[in-house]
Amino acid sequence: MEDMINIIFKVGGGFLWEDSTQKLLKAEQNNNEIYIYDKYIHVVRDENNYNNYNIYNASYRKVLLKSNLSTTLIDIDTIKDVNLFKYKFKKNSDGTYYWYSTETIK
Repeated sequence: MEDMINIIFKVGGGFLWEDSTQKLLKAEQNNNEIYIYDKYIHVVRDENNYNNYNIYNASYRKVLLKSNLSTTLIDIDTIKDVNLFKYKFKKNSDGTYYWYSTETIK
């Protein structure tokens, strides 16, 4: 089941269930910088039908990518228009790295 993302039910009670997940695409190093690329989706239980889930491109839920899914076992590669991100880390003088920026590349 490589490339499958299993989203675990995390919230109970009277709360609407939702979760975000990412898939690492690649990592690169160039001199004193590291770049990490990933895909991101936000999954929310449908407010009108608790047996279904909807996928959005961000946690603010403005762009619906897929709806009426009956499972939270999702292959992120089958979803169109997923956000792609590039994270930049810079090297400190002590050899450790720190986050520097995040850029949406799609």
